Amino acid sequence: MPDDDKPKDDTKDEKMPEGDDTLPPPPPPTAAPVAASAPAHHTSHDVGEAIDKMSHTVETQMGMFEGLFTKPMIVFGVMLGLLLQFLGATLLNFNFHLDVSQFISNLGILIMLIVLLGGAILNDKFDPYVRFGMFFVAAFIGGFNQIVYT
Repeated sequence: MPDDDKPKDDTKDEKMPEGDDTLPPPPPPTAAPVAASAPAHHTSHDVGEAIDKMSHTVETQMGMFEGLFTKPMIVFGVMLGLLLQFLGATLLNFNFHLDVSQFISNLGILIMLIVLLGGAILNDKFDPYVRFGMFFVAAFIGGFNQIVYT
């Protein structure tokens, strides 16, 4: 049978040389590299856009905590902290284990500190005097706790 009767496969005609698995070299750069000492020229419009992008990123990250430090959550956190602190003090008065009582009481104080400081710092819907009061009370509670247990 002659080879002319078979259909030609054009893809098998090109053969790669065997043993040459290297990639071709990259093309040369088209522009000269900029010297490192050359100052970057930014217009105020470019800088303003960069600042807007950064502030949007910060607002997005801070937005994660908006639901955590709302007024009802702050009230709930303070009440839970007071309840745990009261429970720890009550257990201590009934001669329960000292370590467990102090742990429960300190857990309540920690919850109150986190909620008050987080609400004072992250929730900008409050009046500035209220935010300062929350920060001051959190500092007072934390400082008083250290004085009592030392």
